[in-house]
Amino acid sequence: MLPLIVYAITLHPGLPAGDSGELITAAWTGGIAHPPGYPLYVMLAGAWAHLLPLGSVAWRMNLFSAVCMALAAGVVALTVARLSRSHLAALIAAWAFAFAAPVWKYALVAEVFGLNALLAALALWAFARALPMPPKPPTPAPAPQVSRRRTRPPRAVAARAPAAVPAVPDRAAVMAIAFLTILALSHHHTLLILGVPLAAVSYAQAWRASAGHRMALTLDVGFAKCAALLPLLWLPFASAHPHALVWGDASSVRGFLSLLLRADYGTFHLAPVQSGMQADTNHALLFAQSLPHAVGLLPLAFALVGAGVIARRHRALSTALLLYALLQALFFARVEFPSNALWLRGVVERFYILPLLVLALLAGMGAAWALDRMRGYRIAFAADAVVMLALTLSYPLVAHGRVVDQRGNMFTQTLGRGLLASLPPHAVLFTQGDLLHNALAYLQRVQGERPDVTVCDQELMTYPWYVRRLRASSPGVLPPLGVAQRIALTDGRVLEGIALHAGDSLDVLVQEGRATLSRAQIMRITAAPAESLFTSSRAAFSSEPLRERGEDRYSGQPGTRNLLWLEYLQGRRPMAFAGFKDDSYRARYTLTPVGFVGWASPFAAPPSVATQVAATLRALAAAPLDVYLRAYEPYAFEQAERWRFTAVASRAALLLCQSGVLPLPDSLETGHQRLVAFAERFEAIEPCPDPPCLRAIAFLREADPAFRDVGKARLDYERYQASGVAGAAQDAEVKAALARLGAVSH
Repeated sequence: MLPLIVYAITLHPGLPAGDSGELITAAWTGGIAHPPGYPLYVMLAGAWAHLLPLGSVAWRMNLFSAVCMALAAGVVALTVARLSRSHLAALIAAWAFAFAAPVWKYALVAEVFGLNALLAALALWAFARALPMPPKPPTPAPAPQVSRRRTRPPRAVAARAPAAVPAVPDRAAVMAIAFLTILALSHHHTLLILGVPLAAVSYAQAWRASAGHRMALTLDVGFAKCAALLPLLWLPFASAHPHALVWGDASSVRGFLSLLLRADYGTFHLAPVQSGMQADTNHALLFAQSLPHAVGLLPLAFALVGAGVIARRHRALSTALLLYALLQALFFARVEFPSNALWLRGVVERFYILPLLVLALLAGMGAAWALDRMRGYRIAFAADAVVMLALTLSYPLVAHGRVVDQRGNMFTQTLGRGLLASLPPHAVLFTQGDLLHNALAYLQRVQGERPDVTVCDQELMTYPWYVRRLRASSPGVLPPLGVAQRIALTDGRVLEGIALHAGDSLDVLVQEGRATLSRAQIMRITAAPAESLFTSSRAAFSSEPLRERGEDRYSGQPGTRNLLWLEYLQGRRPMAFAGFKDDSYRARYTLTPVGFVGWASPFAAPPSVATQVAATLRALAAAPLDVYLRAYEPYAFEQAERWRFTAVASRAALLLCQSGVLPLPDSLETGHQRLVAFAERFEAIEPCPDPPCLRAIAFLREADPAFRDVGKARLDYERYQASGVAGAAQDAEVKAALARLGAVSH
């Protein structure tokens, strides 16, 4: 109960960063999340969100994670209580798990790891029930004294324990372990790391003890495994849903297996194959180094003792956990994310939850052993038990409370609304990055905001299934992809690429880049096989035979570069980018920063300053910059994206400094006021986290009558010059401004 109360108090109030937006949207719309699809989560969390009539959809899903994680802590307590027969030790184990930093952090947001922890805890509890329990060691007789003085209690004369009678394991519990292990295929595959050793050892124990009933045992376990596969039927069913958020195409056998086996990422990889990341062997060490801070020294000491206790008293459990430890170490060795990138270390941190669950079990067993040793001391035992509980709880509350607390965190939702507010009506927005895609998916599909905008994720456009769904939902957004031309030149050379006509010249996109040729240099242009332009991108498919090989996709190669998209949409719909994967657009287009995006327009027709000012201030009215000022942990996704808010503030400030912009119409005053309020708070931050933003604020201090303060402007300029940013000390505009302000001051 206590973990759930703490989780509810510190719960994220809205849309979290990371995969949360995608998971919430997939669950709410009855779709499929990223591989392996998470059908169990989609069904359970979706039902929870639809049946719970409280708060926003995002808040309900965050609460679902909190409930699952709190239940996982409770099941850990039940497991320790059964193995050790100590309720105090069970409480210590539950708190050690529930308030470990990664556990607490992921209990507050809509993620799959709360449900995964609950399934893992249930597997451990079933294992504890599946095996016959050894007799509890005799407890020393209580000493007659009531003093706190710790004198050695008299040696108890223990009767010889009767020989253990072989017992048949609980067949229902063995079936439950098999069921939960196979259920990992419908949820998170990391559950197999723990489930497979537990299932193998429990089945082996049951097999040895079930002479004469082995066929029945095998049939029962087989039935449980088949029942665990039923949630996978959701995948082909959801693939046919035209309005749901769906990853992949599970309507065919190949597509089903591709999704289930994570072929788009690489079956035995965390990162997509095309990312080029390599396994980093530091992650196991990083996990070990994180433990003293994550759980505290006392639970760690208990865990070391608990490992010895389990090895001595519960050999089957010890064997299973040893196998699990080997598989977990192998998993960490296969993590492709480089450990020197903080936000990627944050991605890996979520995989600490499963080993922390096992560590909490060990800690509970170690605490039970320590409590047994103290029972002969009466008052001293009670005092020590209270101290142990207090230390287990107080350390994480003090060490992690402020860091993991998500109250008031509206970063992702604000950023998503800022992106949408930056766009003209009926715009097409090309995005890059999970955070942006997931935030916009939630706002559009769940909240119903800006249905006129079409969002195209450039990373997902590399998959044929995504392009097909995009064409079905938004016809006319993309040109035909996967086409090629053979361009014969008068000098005898032959180029394979795409030729775009522009007056008397042609822009030719080839695999090596781009060239502009005159018509006189071109002898003829003929069609070529699409495969000729997809040679290098096809190399990524060699290790994953289940991946779809269709060429109607974005490959980054000549026939599919963004210049083709813009040429196709020009004159039809407004176009904007929030990040880009190739810069072929530079041949004919410019990206003008407007609000949180860049508007794409031909060189000859950029948006006017008045248009830029209006759109940027409308974006600020929809997306308050104050979310930048909140403290975020170094590993947080928000920390890696904060620069977007100071970038918008800098653009807005510099736009307002241009001649003829001020005074503003009343319709833009909200955005202006929010910019000024942010600027005042930003100036007070020391040291300055973004010197270019401070530079822009200094210019605004001069130009805006409602914000003018010569003294603060001069101080901002001087702080910028001393910031150490490249070129800051020699900035000619800043030097001129300081000279100008110096003249005014005298």
